[in-house]
Amino acid sequence: MHSLFFVDEVPISFICDPLEAKYTPNSAYEAKFSMPFLMALGFFDGKITLESYENLKREEVLEFAQKISYEKRKSQGFPKYFPGHLEASLQDGRIIQKDIFINKGNFNNPLSFEELKAKFLANAQIYLDNAKANKILDQIINLENLNHFSF
Repeated sequence: MHSLFFVDEVPISFICDPLEAKYTPNSAYEAKFSMPFLMALGFFDGKITLESYENLKREEVLEFAQKISYEKRKSQGFPKYFPGHLEASLQDGRIIQKDIFINKGNFNNPLSFEELKAKFLANAQIYLDNAKANKILDQIINLENLNHFSF
């Protein structure tokens, strides 16, 4: 039997720690683990793809990232789910809030087939032309009917 009764605290770090270092990532790897930077990218681009990490010095993204802070909360469902709460204070005084209880891509909130296709094509078309990316996607979709796979 474990003696958990004697544990006062178990500090953990997560994607926002240390916050000051997360505002200006120095590499694509650092950017992938920078919540303020990722949120700013999403705000300006509407999505995050592999290409999002090519220019880490976009002034508008870095400035917006500086406006992002966080607070740790006890979340129901964690670690099975990665729930989130967003609260944005607008310049006109309004506050916009959004809660996500089950993160997109979780087995209880999966991407739709159309979302999966769009994500595949967005990433594949970085390296392949549109026709080749769509051919590979079609072969993947029909994999069980193929005798031979090539592209």
